[in-house]
Amino acid sequence: MHFPERVYGIENEFGVARIFPNGTFASVDKEQGYQRLDVILKRIPRSIFIFGTGQKRLWHSNGSCTYIDTGEHPEHATPECMSIRDVVKYNKAGERLVAEVFDDPISDNGKLLLFKNNVGVDEKGNIFGEFGCHENYMLYTNDSINPQKGFMLIPFLITRQIFDGAGWWTRNNEFCFSQRALSIQREFDAITINARPIINTRRSLDTGTRWRLHLIVGDSNILEFAMYLKIGTTALMLHLIEAEKIPRLKSENAVNAINAISLHYDPFEPLIDIENNGKKSAFDIQTIYLQAAQKELMHGSFASEKTEAELKHIGLCWEQALNAIYNRDIPWMIGRFDHVTKKYLCKQAMRYRKQENPRDIYSTLKDIDIFYHEIIVRKFQDRMNAAWPNRRLLNDKEIREAMSNPPTNTRAMCRGAYIDFLHDHPHHNTMATIEWASLKQTIETKEYVFNCPDPLEWNKEEFNLFMQTIKK
Repeated sequence: MHFPERVYGIENEFGVARIFPNGTFASVDKEQGYQRLDVILKRIPRSIFIFGTGQKRLWHSNGSCTYIDTGEHPEHATPECMSIRDVVKYNKAGERLVAEVFDDPISDNGKLLLFKNNVGVDEKGNIFGEFGCHENYMLYTNDSINPQKGFMLIPFLITRQIFDGAGWWTRNNEFCFSQRALSIQREFDAITINARPIINTRRSLDTGTRWRLHLIVGDSNILEFAMYLKIGTTALMLHLIEAEKIPRLKSENAVNAINAISLHYDPFEPLIDIENNGKKSAFDIQTIYLQAAQKELMHGSFASEKTEAELKHIGLCWEQALNAIYNRDIPWMIGRFDHVTKKYLCKQAMRYRKQENPRDIYSTLKDIDIFYHEIIVRKFQDRMNAAWPNRRLLNDKEIREAMSNPPTNTRAMCRGAYIDFLHDHPHHNTMATIEWASLKQTIETKEYVFNCPDPLEWNKEEFNLFMQTIKK
């Protein structure tokens, strides 16, 4: 089996709240708050507010962008990355860029807070909004998005929440693996706004002759290890599908199963009906897929030594994660799995506060549940990084550098160079357009275009000529 290079990316939507100096919260008026991006976003270094992808977006010099999505949430998209570690790095850099965008007092002394989670609650504990985490994977065949063959990926996707779930407290004080799992409505659909499918079947126009798998089924991760494992194990499954080496497991009612797994919060309970195989637990399913991946990793060939090292490391981390789950090794999982870490922090808080009123208990749990994901003040995230530094994949210096420098091995490098040029020559901005797969500049009445449909292949000479032309 051959493991080719692959391109990855993550888009994160963010929940928004407004907090006042006295500690009270209020809903956000979009016109006075985060919708006025043309005012708020201009103060971010090395970024430009310019038209692209059908709307005005804040494009950053690292090749990423920030915008308001169709659900009226702030959203940030990473640049195209050729390694799983890079995806994690640029997603964490994106958190800090978005925090800089919105970390500013608004007119009546309020302050915006952003939450990188998947569900919002009001002061009574009622759900009032949902925010997605969208994963993107370049495909070499469309089997993963074809319902006739994509079913093979579904048992994996509905069970990976046992290590990548962000955790969630329900109003009944029950703890769940995954926030997003509770919103899933269909197995396949081309629509993402209302249908909430496990696998999105829409085609992409920005990957050239290849396809793009766009997943909205996963939670928004705060911990680097959980995100790394989520993207990495899914990448291994795509390799197995393309090589026709993936176990042919088919879930008979995947929507019910993904919901039940989250709510039961037990990786060993047999909740998944597998066609011709009876009921399996989430742990059983993950073990079957891990063993299939390990077999191919042992005997396969790889596009590069870097790809080989990373994918084999993913396989090792996957094995370690399942061993920790099997042995109920909570100390190992703390600082690596979001849901385990969040539950640990909640237990610690309850131990010190000694609350007995059910309403007070729920309020305390939800405070931690929500503020665990807050990215401007970073009350919990900074404490976790300090408490468990050896559980991280990255360091703060790497993340800071990724805030301004694009990946050098994808077309994001060209976009980043163009954004830098426009930042230093703002008189060009009104006649510039940035898309994921193209850059356009109008000079007088003539339009100059640099097209780059394939994220992995671009013509350096053509890009250099484009830049030389517009600099004249």
